[in-house]
Amino acid sequence: MILTAEEISAIREHAEADYPRECCGVVLTNGVERRLMRFRNSQDEMHRRDPAKFPRDATRAYYVDGADQRKMYDLMDKGFELSVIYHSHPDTDAYFSPTDKDQAAPPPTREPVWPGITYVVLSVRKGCAAECAAFRWADATGDFVEVHRAPAGGSGRV
Repeated sequence: MILTAEEISAIREHAEADYPRECCGVVLTNGVERRLMRFRNSQDEMHRRDPAKFPRDATRAYYVDGADQRKMYDLMDKGFELSVIYHSHPDTDAYFSPTDKDQAAPPPTREPVWPGITYVVLSVRKGCAAECAAFRWADATGDFVEVHRAPAGGSGRV
């Protein structure tokens, strides 16, 4: 199981609420305990501060707010493990983009920043969640591979 039905519903609500901006967040686990953390996308702020370094706005990128990062690391210090990183793609498909890959396994080494976790991408079209896809790093190919795809409106698990 990558996500529970409740987590899929919460992510769908988050993505639709943040549309047309990308949403972002994580699922952390500690044994059977699971915590979904919605992050604030501060990409627009970063873009305003330094458009050369951050050329995209929040409709095409996300940047996790620093306070949210600290909360995530505090939970990790208490024994939680990062299991899922999710974000949305407004008005396009649920795919692992070249930018997503560069952030998850930066060049030139292409080693995953978070080995063993799953990345979930949710497409949102005209404000409605459309499709959800999950990706994981595959040592055999040295790349991220799709491990699951489903309509985002369903109540099942990913």
